[in-house]
Amino acid sequence: MLLSFMLKVKQISVRSACSMLICTAWFAEAASIELWHSHQAHNFIELRAKQFEKLTGHPVRVVAYDSEKFKAELLLSAATGNLPDMIFVPSDYLGLYEELKLMPIDEEIAQLDIEEKALDTVTIDGKFWGVPIIQGNHLLLYYNKELVKNPANSWDELVNQKKYKFPEYNSVVGMNYNAMYWFVSFLGAYGGAPLDGGVITLDTPAMRKALQMYKRLATEKILNSACLYECAFDDFVAHQYPYAINGDWAYSALKTKMGDKLGLATLPELSIGPLRSMSATHALAYPNVRINPEHHQKRHQFHRFLLSEKTQLDNYERFHLLPVNSSVMKQVTQNSKGDSNTILKQFEGSVAMPSSVQMAIAWQAIAQGFIRFSEQNYSAQEAATYMQNLADRELNKIMRHKEL
Repeated sequence: MLLSFMLKVKQISVRSACSMLICTAWFAEAASIELWHSHQAHNFIELRAKQFEKLTGHPVRVVAYDSEKFKAELLLSAATGNLPDMIFVPSDYLGLYEELKLMPIDEEIAQLDIEEKALDTVTIDGKFWGVPIIQGNHLLLYYNKELVKNPANSWDELVNQKKYKFPEYNSVVGMNYNAMYWFVSFLGAYGGAPLDGGVITLDTPAMRKALQMYKRLATEKILNSACLYECAFDDFVAHQYPYAINGDWAYSALKTKMGDKLGLATLPELSIGPLRSMSATHALAYPNVRINPEHHQKRHQFHRFLLSEKTQLDNYERFHLLPVNSSVMKQVTQNSKGDSNTILKQFEGSVAMPSSVQMAIAWQAIAQGFIRFSEQNYSAQEAATYMQNLADRELNKIMRHKEL
């Protein structure tokens, strides 16, 4: 589990010795600050880095990672002392601030014009462990307008469309079925959540019902249980699915690929109620690497640049990424229309994801229990109980480890 992974982390990439030419290039870049991220809107990161360099003369070297492997790469790099100056991460990563060797952020960010709920996502144990830059990170229903005229409002409608409109398709909705961020939206529909008041709560009636419904939708070929993230992006773009459930982070890239063929809607409802996607911020965090005061000042300049009203508004208008700047968010909310309004509406119905070590443990426990439910013939009751017991054990291990 989480603690075992952190203690037994293995090398997943080998850094070869550099040639004289490469070493020379590295020293030439030594004045730059390095940023790692896994956000799908890679152009957004690259653009801001270039603008910051043009504005200040300070280069930012950007390194992009596969989102599925990013957390493991960060934990490995923390264990081996190879973290960069800055990381741009979903706010729930900040719950691992000790394992990721993060520095607390100066309290001056509380004086900036940042929405309070965005600041809450980076506040753990009374300190700020990151600087929120964008918010949202919630799921949406995408559809291909060449195949779908009026998007389904409910899963019952999707069942009917599979039967009468799309019988030739293997399944109707492409999404990352085995990623628990997608699954917990169904848990939310039944009134459940991974944490209740900071306490891990997985062995619940809501969890059992969500597992059963999730499996039923795969059995009825509405969802494809073999799907990975490619189903919600590449396969959807290739017309293999009429619908896809993906995050707001994918909107810009999907729009570039599909143009006017891309449709956007809120998530379809279950008969018991609407799906409740989680939401979060993406935040800049600062690993506690050996850094001179000049580099530290550059990091602060960078986050202030990203939080400026001009940059925040441009993030929204150009990439449809929701701002954390209070003034800009108010302006956006008042003037939203079309797809932008859909993104905002779904965000307003989302559930803020806790940024705590308990949440990190809950994700791992849900994933392990889900595997046993879907692949090892555990009943929904057995899987939910397994999740809870595993989470409790891992939390106890971490608490004991912190006391040493």
